[in-house]
Amino acid sequence: MKIGIISDVHSKPERVAYGIQKLKDLGVERLILNGDIGEAGDLEESQTFSAIILETVGKSGLETYVQPGSHETISGYGTVIDLLSHRYENIVDMTREASVDIAGHRLLFLPGSDVNRGGEYHLGTDLPSGRYAFTEDGLVGLENFSILQKLVEDRKVQRLVEYKNIQDLVPLIKNPEKSIVICHIPARFNVGAQGVDFAYFATSPSDGFVPGMVIEGQIQELFSRKEGREARPDEIDSVAQANGFTFHKENVGNVALRTLLDDNSIQYAINGHIHETGHHAHNRKGQAVAEYLPASELFWNSGCFDQGQMGILSIDDSGVAYQNVKL
Repeated sequence: MKIGIISDVHSKPERVAYGIQKLKDLGVERLILNGDIGEAGDLEESQTFSAIILETVGKSGLETYVQPGSHETISGYGTVIDLLSHRYENIVDMTREASVDIAGHRLLFLPGSDVNRGGEYHLGTDLPSGRYAFTEDGLVGLENFSILQKLVEDRKVQRLVEYKNIQDLVPLIKNPEKSIVICHIPARFNVGAQGVDFAYFATSPSDGFVPGMVIEGQIQELFSRKEGREARPDEIDSVAQANGFTFHKENVGNVALRTLLDDNSIQYAINGHIHETGHHAHNRKGQAVAEYLPASELFWNSGCFDQGQMGILSIDDSGVAYQNVKL
C-alpha cells in the first residue's frame, strides 16, 4: 500500500491538484494531508484556501486522512472540513477519528500543533481533549453548547481552541512494532541538523517566533536594494540584533511526543512542520534511513509542499518504507 503525504501547503492551494496527480502517477492509493493545509487570517480567504484543497481531494477519489497543524482555525478550516467530509465520502476528518488500520499496521493520528501561528488546534498533555473558550476569566471547557451560548451572550469569548491530549493515543497502541504515529509536529531528537525537528528561527520580544529564513531574506533584500550586494553572515546577525531579533538553530521537537514514542516502543513517526528539514529521515540515533527499503525505525519529515516537497509512505508485509517526492 502506497500512501501519499502532503503537508505545509501555505500558498498556492491550486497546486495541490498537480501534486495529487503526480502522486497517483507514482502508484499512490491513499492520501494523508498532515497539517498546514488551512491558513489563519481573513475568514473568507481562510475558508476559500481550505475549500480549494479539500474539493481537490474529494474529486481525486483517493481515501484521504486530513488533520490540522499550526495554522488552521475552527471557523476557517473547521467549518470547511465539516462540510466537505460529509459531501465527499473519501475525506476522513482525523479530529473525529484517531486511527486507521492499513496493511497490518495501525496509523495513529495526532491533530494540531504545539506552535500555533494563529491556529486553533492545539496539542499537548496539560488538558483533557476537547473544545475550550478563552475568556477574560480564563480557559473554560465547552462540554455542551449551552456553555458556549452563555459565554457568547455575555460577550466573554475571545477565541476558541480544539485541544488534543497526546496521551489519548496510548490505549490505541496494540502492536508497537506495527504502529505509525502521524503528527504535524515532530518529536524531540537531540541529534543536530540531521534531525527531523532541527529548526532555524528568530525570536524577539515583540514578534515572538519568526522563521529564520524570513528575517534573513528581508535583510538580504535590504542590502540588495541599498548596496547592490549580498549581506555577509556577520552583517545579517548585526542587523537582526539591532532590530531585536536573535537567531537560533536547534532541535525543537515536542518532548511529550518523544516520551510517548519511547515509552510505548513505537518505531515509526511521520511529521511535517519544520520546513528546513523536509525530506530528512533517521532512526533514534540520528543515523540516516535510506529511501525505498523497509526500515526497522523511521522518523521522517515528509516535506513542505510550499517548497515543492511531498512523500510516499509504503506499508506491506515486508515493513515500512518511505520515498521523497519533488513537485
